[in-house]
Amino acid sequence: MYSQGHVVLVVALLYLAGTAYARLPDPQKGCDLSDGRWVRAANRFPRYTGLSGEWNSCPYIRSEYSCQRNNRPDDYYTQYRWQPDNCIISYFSAPGFKYMMRKKNMLVVGDSIMMNFYESLLCLIHTGGYEGKEYSISTNATFDIRRVRFSAFSGSIDFYFAPYLVRATKLSQKSSGESRKPGGGHAHDVYVDEVDPTLVKILPDYDAVVLGTGIWWLQNKPGVREPNQFFANGARRNLTNSAAHTWGIATVAKHVKACNYSGVPYFLSYSPKHGGRGAPQRGVMNKKKGPKYPLWVGACGARGPIDEDAKIKYANTLPAAKAYADAQQVTLAGTPIRFLPVTQMSEMRPDGHLGVWWQPRNQTGPDSPGDRKESPFTGDCTHWCLPGVPDAWVDVLFTNMKFEDTFQ
Repeated sequence: MYSQGHVVLVVALLYLAGTAYARLPDPQKGCDLSDGRWVRAANRFPRYTGLSGEWNSCPYIRSEYSCQRNNRPDDYYTQYRWQPDNCIISYFSAPGFKYMMRKKNMLVVGDSIMMNFYESLLCLIHTGGYEGKEYSISTNATFDIRRVRFSAFSGSIDFYFAPYLVRATKLSQKSSGESRKPGGGHAHDVYVDEVDPTLVKILPDYDAVVLGTGIWWLQNKPGVREPNQFFANGARRNLTNSAAHTWGIATVAKHVKACNYSGVPYFLSYSPKHGGRGAPQRGVMNKKKGPKYPLWVGACGARGPIDEDAKIKYANTLPAAKAYADAQQVTLAGTPIRFLPVTQMSEMRPDGHLGVWWQPRNQTGPDSPGDRKESPFTGDCTHWCLPGVPDAWVDVLFTNMKFEDTFQ
């Protein structure tokens, strides 16, 4: 029988071995983790499940992100790992993360895509057998802080919903959907030169922060939603979505530097959607079975990753995603914020989106997506299934954390 001391020693040695393996090269010093390919690894992936009652069940996934729970019939999208071409990536290790985060707190800030990332991180931590206590912390703002406290490393992993990272106010209750639930309408007054006040207040309390923003800046579609209005220096500005987005990120980076933030700041790059302007996000199921046939006939119905040659099919969406990601990287260059490039790898995974499985789908009932004669149904080609693509984003974060003195 091994003692607790033996177990701790083995875990520490495994972590140190993984750290040494990943030391060369540093992803923040020229090694591009985003240049690579998806490799199927069905024997090792997925690392957890959204289904209840399984040995590796994750209790932190909100219902709309669990495609498994919502009866998605395939599991190809769960079985891929990201493999960089010229870098070494460290796949997430719960004991390793526990070691790095001992007596530390991490904050994730952003929109519902960042919630995707946050819940993926919680699930991967949970794979180590670490139970977290979840509760909310009032901020006197529209959204409270979601906190999961892990006694295993005496720290918390928190989420704060601030879709622009800068200050934004709702124009009307009607345009903003459910006022206390992320994912409603997107009409706001956005103050591109002011950091979200709650973020300013709580940031010093954390040893690490992962920031992210993107899709909410692209919501100016007159006739579909009320357009956002952008402000700076107290006056309304006639800014394009792109210019406002870049200004807002520069404002956040400037604040992180000016406030002498003592923790480690990261920024997760733009998450692409598949479909684009004018492309339908509605579809019907495909009766043809097999990996080479789309699971459903819609904007993101693929059964597996697309390769470089196939990207032409998505040419109406990928340039926009790349342009926003490039603007983010250029804006953050020379600032204290570490850039986590996940846009390119995510562009190759239209199959990883929620599709029609953002809500339960019966396979045999009147709402069955298995019958092409049924009327079309709306799919979500913006958010991601869990387990799935966001797990690779967490691997990118974990790899970068290994190079920080704070986490040694």
